[in-house]
Amino acid sequence: MTAKCLLIYGGIIVSYFALRKIDIDFLFQLTKEDGLVEYTGAVFFLAASLIFLFLYLNSVKNENIFFGKKTKKKYIFWNTFAIIFYLFWRKNKLGAKNL
Repeated sequence: MTAKCLLIYGGIIVSYFALRKIDIDFLFQLTKEDGLVEYTGAVFFLAASLIFLFLYLNSVKNENIFFGKKTKKKYIFWNTFAIIFYLFWRKNKLGAKNL
């Protein structure tokens, strides 16, 4: 086994035993609607979309390398920004019950 596999399996085992020690009510509070996990996911969607917007705005070349292939347009960054921002918007919209 490689060191990477041992690290992954070790992390799974350690997290399993750590979660067994945590109170089940506390875990339900973390994962409930409008809880910490939902807000954290929304923040990461927003951060990822802003990173791709930054990449789009700073992409001055006519050709970019994206996943090993040359693209003639920089709109891949724009489309990725739009998709991830849409996910952020949907996550916030579904969480807001008063709208």
